[in-house]
Amino acid sequence: DFARALFGVWAAGAVAVPLPPPVRFASLDIHLRRIALAMRQSQVRVVLSDATLGRLIGPELGGPGGEFEVLDVARTAAATAHHLEVSDQEPGLVQYTSGTSAHPKGVVLSHANLLANVTAIGKALGVTEAEVSCSWLPLFHDMGLIGMLLTPALHGAQTLLLPPEDFLRDPGRWLRLINRHRATA
Repeated sequence: DFARALFGVWAAGAVAVPLPPPVRFASLDIHLRRIALAMRQSQVRVVLSDATLGRLIGPELGGPGGEFEVLDVARTAAATAHHLEVSDQEPGLVQYTSGTSAHPKGVVLSHANLLANVTAIGKALGVTEAEVSCSWLPLFHDMGLIGMLLTPALHGAQTLLLPPEDFLRDPGRWLRLINRHRATA
């Protein structure tokens, strides 16, 4: 759902602002304040979420009269694809720091920045269409997003994504996926 939402945001000509979901060992109130601050800084108007997370954050961030519209990504599919052309110098992504040592800070990356990064990683690692990547890294994190989702995808390689919480529950599952699919990255 995350990958579909990300590419959908870009197809719509909007800027993606991937933010972490709440974690079980942190206060939901603190987490909601942090992500709301990041969303205000980035001028986010619409939040795409899965149904479960949407039920959790929707009443706090959205709802009638809420500051942000919270949508279930599974219900946002269009009947036909539409793509808006944007300049490669336009912002494509706002990447936020974790906010563990201070308030989260956003860095605006243009489409050109993202493509340059993906191209450099692909060239340095020799990524080809024959590559099979397998990752459990969170997609709101730059290494997970740029290194393990965008780089393989934009080089035509296969990508297997394991949710981080599944990896934490059973790290061996990641190794079994690597073995079963003969992952190379």
